[in-house]
Amino acid sequence: MAGVAGTTAGLTVAAAYDWSDDASGLFVIGAIMVMIGTLAVTSAVSLLATVVKRKGK
Repeated sequence: MAGVAGTTAGLTVAAAYDWSDDASGLFVIGAIMVMIGTLAVTSAVSLLATVVKRKGK
């Protein structure tokens, strides 16, 4: 769980920092989309890895 949270937080902060000079303010929406996507994908990969590992035992 810490790996999922750390990856999500790190990518979200990096994207928000990099895009923060956008004058329109839409970088916030982009950063939220990065957060949601990263959370979904890292959670799915983590779950898949756990299932595969348990079936191997």
